[in-house]
Amino acid sequence: MLYFSDDIDWVKENIIIDNAFYVDAEEERFSGEDIFLMSQCDHNIIANSSFSWWGAWLNTHVDKRILAPKKWYADEQKQYLSEMMIPRDWIQV
Repeated sequence: MLYFSDDIDWVKENIIIDNAFYVDAEEERFSGEDIFLMSQCDHNIIANSSFSWWGAWLNTHVDKRILAPKKWYADEQKQYLSEMMIPRDWIQV
């Protein structure tokens, strides 16, 4: 399981899973590499961020499952936008 985060310390302390691999967004490298790695995963669980959205959007696996937050915006008046940007085959939780 791969974990991508800009707060890897929090992830390591709060999500404890055997054989986890952590990708720290704060490390110096081209961010396109992280998006490429996200797109190569079998499935994606994403945050309400454009960065993780692109990683999932570029995933070409036929049987992929993508879980995305139902509430994308803190401002309730903008929530309608999430209906336009989350594909129908993604699972909103």
